[in-house]
Amino acid sequence: MSATPDSIEQIDAELAELQIKRLAILETQRSDKLGDVKLVIKQFGFTAKELGLTARDKATAVKREPRYVNPANPQQTWGGAKVHDRYG
Repeated sequence: MSATPDSIEQIDAELAELQIKRLAILETQRSDKLGDVKLVIKQFGFTAKELGLTARDKATAVKREPRYVNPANPQQTWGGAKVHDRYG
């Protein structure tokens, strides 16, 4: 990698190379940490429920009133769930 890139293309190529290296390092770290987490889970006997990994029980789910109703069609409602945009 040169000290001063001469073009946008060269910068893009260097960024792509760094991104590949970053992903390789991240994958190694993730693998190591996953092993650590599994060991702790086994050591302490954590359950999926304790770790928050089970699906919510629909029978115990709280029914919320809709926030918005379509005046043209009252059957269409919206509870106001947060919508994530691409920049958020």
